[in-house]
Amino acid sequence: MAQETGTTRAPISLILIVILVLVLAWFGWDMLFWGKPPIVSYAIISTEDVSTADESRGVIHAKVQSTTPSLRELRSAALEIRQTTGSEWDMLTLFYYLPGMDADETAYAVARFNAQGLETIRLVQADPAEPEEEDMEPL
Repeated sequence: MAQETGTTRAPISLILIVILVLVLAWFGWDMLFWGKPPIVSYAIISTEDVSTADESRGVIHAKVQSTTPSLRELRSAALEIRQTTGSEWDMLTLFYYLPGMDADETAYAVARFNAQGLETIRLVQADPAEPEEEDMEPL
């Protein structure tokens, strides 16, 4: 008499659906239709090399074209800027400004890269009652 085991396996289709949902949750539903996360339009205002003898460091100021960019759009733009403009530095700080903001004033958002990649991206609070910076998406 053969004895049946009590284990069951999830069908492959269920596993693939779970993986697809997780990928779409991370990159957004736009990836399903467009193949890449959305990127807000931007223009580089200035770049500055602030390297020391010990480390290669740069600062980039960029103005975004949208008045309400999402954190996902800013993150995607930061990765693109790092690849195209800021790749010469190990450490990079990227300041984002909205239309109408003065680049000599407080930035709308700040992204920081280390040698391994995007470290953090933060929205800077303009309201004095709020904390100066709020960690929006730890990476």
